[in-house]
Amino acid sequence: MIRQQYPYLEESELYLQTVYDLAKTMTPVDEVPIMMELPPDEAMAMQLELQEPRSPYRHRYLKGLAETANELRINNIALAKVGSPGAYQSIMSQLSQIMANLS
Repeated sequence: MIRQQYPYLEESELYLQTVYDLAKTMTPVDEVPIMMELPPDEAMAMQLELQEPRSPYRHRYLKGLAETANELRINNIALAKVGSPGAYQSIMSQLSQIMANLS
């Protein structure tokens, strides 16, 4: 049965690792329970967990996404350094956004 308040789903290291792995491949949030092949009640609970700011599942999902984003930035920087115009433009745009967020 789904709880009406957070936490909605018991914490499971297997589920946390699976959520992290799916986030690393940029799996959309609404597809996570489907890819995990969760039964309907757990799928609904997982959706709620992924929307809850205090949830360990959301934290693990965001960590996986952030690590992939960082890897993509590293690759883009490497491409920009060897002369890729598209990578250079992308890096400069990201750098401008970072600088604006610091102001």
